[in-house]
Amino acid sequence: MTYELFKEAVMAELTNHFPPDTQITIHSLSHNNGVHLDGLTILEAGCNAAPAIYLEGYYGMLSQGYSFLQIYQKILDAYRSLRLQASVDLSFFDDITHLKKRIVCKLIHYERNRELLAQIPHVPYLDLAIVFYSLLSADSTSFTTVLIRNSHLNRWNITSWQLFSLAMTNTPLLLKSRIDNLAELLLAHAPKCMPCGTDIPLIEKINSPLYLLTNQNRLQGAACILYPNILSDFSAQRDSDLYIIPSSIHEVLLLPASAAISLNALNAMIHEVNGTQLSPEDILSDHVYYYNRNKNKITF
Repeated sequence: MTYELFKEAVMAELTNHFPPDTQITIHSLSHNNGVHLDGLTILEAGCNAAPAIYLEGYYGMLSQGYSFLQIYQKILDAYRSLRLQASVDLSFFDDITHLKKRIVCKLIHYERNRELLAQIPHVPYLDLAIVFYSLLSADSTSFTTVLIRNSHLNRWNITSWQLFSLAMTNTPLLLKSRIDNLAELLLAHAPKCMPCGTDIPLIEKINSPLYLLTNQNRLQGAACILYPNILSDFSAQRDSDLYIIPSSIHEVLLLPASAAISLNALNAMIHEVNGTQLSPEDILSDHVYYYNRNKNKITF
């Protein structure tokens, strides 16, 4: 079954399953790094918002031996677990005063996201971009968020730098950072909880303690490098400058610069991980960064 036939079959089954006044659509939605994914939405009567269920992963289950009916049932189950029970009052988003304490930020690659960055407020940072979203809710496995766009700034009559100020206050409070010894973390949680973009061979190649920096939710955690004092305090504890390895948009790895490993070797490992272990939308960057503790500055 081709992917197009798969989408048509899903639409046909859903149309037969739900009442006629249900709006069922598949739209191509933009994601990080220019990736576009097909988002299925099922908007039942009485609701004004619906979760997007991305179909590419479900289609891939065909090659894993699942039948179409099994996959269709999984799509239904996903919708039932995510569906909203009633309409959502979105009027609060018209007034920045209701959102000031919910504005947070994340890091994405600048060049890979030029098309997206033309549509959203952002602040350039190194070869990355700091972008902003409203954190409506968060738990250990997911976020409910709204990406802030240029239209929101016009409505709120504020600037990107004002958003940045709010995010720098809120993000460390709402998405608290954590630093773990990577080897200990993998031994404690493997194989059920392997952080994105990391594996045991990577640790063995470096032959030096690696530390994983992310937030408590382990989502969009690469932005933790922006938190006040997080790198300065850690480098002081290790009595060393730091290499910052961009494992993914969700976390970075910290390596004391005193480790006997070349930049070329680190960059080669980053390329390997990006090319073999990460989904394209999860890639943050393809090279190592350097934190100088005396200057309290990151360079690349």
